[in-house]
Amino acid sequence: MKNFIFSFLALLLLPTYMMGQAQAIKGKVVDSSGMGIPGAIIASADARATADADFDGNFTINAKPGDILKISMLGFDSVSVPATAAPMTITLKEAGDTALKEVVVIGYGTRKKIDNTSAVSSIKSEEITKMKVMNASQAIQGKAAGVQVSTSDAPGSTPSVVIRGAGTALGGRNPLYVVDGMPTDNINNINTNDITSYEVLKDASSLAIYGTRGANGVIMITTKAGKGKITVDVESFAGVRSPLKTVKMANADEYVRYSNAAYSNVFPQGRFSANQPYNTDWLDAITRTGSYTQNNIAVSGSSENVKYFFSLGNYEEKGILNGSDYGRTTFRNNNEFKLSEKVKLTQNFSVSTIKNTPMPLSAFTNAYRQSPLVPVRYADGKYGVPFVLNGVVGETGESFNNVGNPVAQLDYTNEQ
Repeated sequence: MKNFIFSFLALLLLPTYMMGQAQAIKGKVVDSSGMGIPGAIIASADARATADADFDGNFTINAKPGDILKISMLGFDSVSVPATAAPMTITLKEAGDTALKEVVVIGYGTRKKIDNTSAVSSIKSEEITKMKVMNASQAIQGKAAGVQVSTSDAPGSTPSVVIRGAGTALGGRNPLYVVDGMPTDNINNINTNDITSYEVLKDASSLAIYGTRGANGVIMITTKAGKGKITVDVESFAGVRSPLKTVKMANADEYVRYSNAAYSNVFPQGRFSANQPYNTDWLDAITRTGSYTQNNIAVSGSSENVKYFFSLGNYEEKGILNGSDYGRTTFRNNNEFKLSEKVKLTQNFSVSTIKNTPMPLSAFTNAYRQSPLVPVRYADGKYGVPFVLNGVVGETGESFNNVGNPVAQLDYTNEQ
């Protein structure tokens, strides 16, 4: 009878004993779009076991049903869920900028920011898009400590970026740009909206990675890639430009009084008569209200085997100086194809066309120096020249200065 009771109790406790034993808990870690997250870490503190998700996000861990599993992955918010005997599906939400700030991109890959010993500044796309800029280099201005960015504001001009002091003796002072792993000398042909992050290598460690080309520092740029469901982004903005403060120019009467006083020893009666036929504001004659427009469209997304990103952008600018125009059209296509479990093909393709008509900035100097008595053009269409006859400025007579006509200077400049 005692043996029977013992056997009966053993049978009752057997299921409880089996439930308390660790078993293979299987599941899949996915993002908000249902794509598997490879490399996700699954940990059970109760069973003291860990596992990594495979390329498709699948995992197997030895744990008991009911044990708390903690799932974490860089760039996603960690979650804790109870293990179940049935296959599990665990969804992680993107952490956004918070997790990304913990990692920086270096020459050969990524590294935790706390473990990084070199001077690196990281700028993410959220900071770039806060203020609209005309050139990708300008997006760094004021956002990376120790990096000086200055520009002439001439349409199409390349901003000067200084990272490590005055520069090298023969190598200038421009940094090396690395766009998606490809070195380049400047980034004028890149649409700022296509950039997802900047990493600025500021100290001598950049020499160990890129050699002497990195002597003036390195700016690493990563462009956007497709992710999640198909997304269409459209952006358009426009603006105007005008001089913040202009030089006050003398009018014809002021110029006559000043000149007659200056030449009183040579021309006792005065070199110029009081009533002149012309009164030209040369600064106004060579300038205009500048304008710029930017239009962008981007299509991105991903499926189980393909990630894609297409963008088309157009930028047009008319400078303050008459005739100074700039136009840029860019196309970018970044794709990633999963050919098999172990093989991926990444393709980055970009094309840009630029049309630039620069004008000589020396026209400003001539405008400041030329007399307001000289007209832009005479009535017969000829350009005004600094000739004076019997105290009156006209097409003939004696030259009273050697300054050229700044409007003619711009009209005869045909550089493209």
